Amino acid sequence: MKTNITKYTRGDKTIIFVGMIHIASDNYYRKIKSFLKSYPDGCVLYEGVGNKDKNQDIIKYAKDIKDFAKIVDLTYQGDAIDFKNSNWVNSDLDFSLLESISGKDVLPKLELDLEFLAKNKKLTKNVFKLGMRFITPIISFIDDAVIIDIRNNKVLTDAFSLLKDNDDVVINYGQGHEPGISKYLKRVGFNKEIIERIGYNI
Repeated sequence: MKTNITKYTRGDKTIIFVGMIHIASDNYYRKIKSFLKSYPDGCVLYEGVGNKDKNQDIIKYAKDIKDFAKIVDLTYQGDAIDFKNSNWVNSDLDFSLLESISGKDVLPKLELDLEFLAKNKKLTKNVFKLGMRFITPIISFIDDAVIIDIRNNKVLTDAFSLLKDNDDVVINYGQGHEPGISKYLKRVGFNKEIIERIGYNI
């Protein structure tokens, strides 16, 4: 199971999409970080809804994901990659705006009995691996006007703004966003080339 690093070119302008998942092996994130560090500060756009630190539901959701990652011996992306202390650019929407647009709660309902999962660690890991094998192939078919489309519009707008003064821009977003981003870029004349597939070894 892998995520893509894909290059889109039009003339002398390049947009590189670096797909990522929320929990994976340390080695997976080391490869992602190594690739991102090769690009100039200010030219890497990353995913992350705004004001999430002020929302208790999101704080609990993120903590549960982190705790679950530890149970299955993996790493949470926020612990592996230091977005806040970098000079990369957050390119996403405010959480309250997403909910306003949606008209409903956009945060997935996550009810995990972490104590039970930890006591049954081997079973938890096996079920998680099996689940990811089924989930990963259908990521490309996710079609959500709020979670996917409107956020794609935001990051693409920021990318084109940066391209006015730069030849290369990197978009570091969840792998599920690539199909929509790819479709748009190809429509406006960009050529697509997958330059690397990074296995996340769950």
